[in-house]
Amino acid sequence: MKNSLKLLCLFLLLLCIGCASPKKIIAPEDYCVPPAYTITSDKEAPIEIDAEEFALNKTLFKGKLSDRNILIAYASHIDKPLLALIALDDDPSSEAQQKRNTLQLEIHSKITAIFSQMNAVTAELDCEEERIDQIATTISNLNDKNISRLTVASILIGAAVSVAGAYIADDGWDKGIAAGGGVLGAGLSFLTLNPKGKKVMLKHPRNLLRCFMTEKNNGEFPPFVWYMINERRFTNSGEGSILLHMQQRWVKNLFDNDKEKALEAVLFSDGGIYYAGDLHTRAEMFDQMQSVIHSLHQNIDFFIQEVNMLMLKK
Repeated sequence: MKNSLKLLCLFLLLLCIGCASPKKIIAPEDYCVPPAYTITSDKEAPIEIDAEEFALNKTLFKGKLSDRNILIAYASHIDKPLLALIALDDDPSSEAQQKRNTLQLEIHSKITAIFSQMNAVTAELDCEEERIDQIATTISNLNDKNISRLTVASILIGAAVSVAGAYIADDGWDKGIAAGGGVLGAGLSFLTLNPKGKKVMLKHPRNLLRCFMTEKNNGEFPPFVWYMINERRFTNSGEGSILLHMQQRWVKNLFDNDKEKALEAVLFSDGGIYYAGDLHTRAEMFDQMQSVIHSLHQNIDFFIQEVNMLMLKK
């Protein structure tokens, strides 16, 4: 009797351990990373504003472009062809008109390059958000199925123990089954309270979130986009850049104002173990970054309006 009871308890223990064993899933390869041929040394070169040259531009563009648009013109290298176009205002010759046409083509080409950079970043952020959200949904669904199975198993065990108790006359066996069933039922109930559930191994050596947290760009962002999100004059307050404001919100809302803790998080590393909640957080952060890039389009649209007005006068 005692040996049988021990075997029953051992079986119940092994069953609980089997149910509790964590299952790690390997995420698919990151298909959102841009092709290698699109990442060049030219894109990695940062944009730096020369204070004296910018001050001169402000003087030359006075009454023609707003301060923000002068910044955009300078950072995108549109300032020189635009100033050359303005210098031809009073020249009615055919040669001057030919120069105007060439300068206008150059300006349009540079504006197209700006949009290409911004659209490339937006596409990568959108892809990452969708990819992470799909993985998070998969993990959440697996967790929900696991909880349902554990709940059903717990109910069936309780019913089986009740029926067995009614048919077994031996008091020792009856107590043993009741105790074993209680242990297993409690174990299954405990597993349903697991707040994290299944996990996934997710690698992301190219981590755009890390750029925002460390304020370092190793070619992940094109130089013009990186310049705009780091330039404080593109914010309404003029105090702190777009990047810095978002970084501060993340540190405050996700890491209790502890930046050191944030820098150690898997979100800003080369990858690691993620649970469903972590994945949903990562997807939401990509969505916020995407909104930031979309907001920059408003600045570019206003810039194009002013540039077009200057060119229409020619």
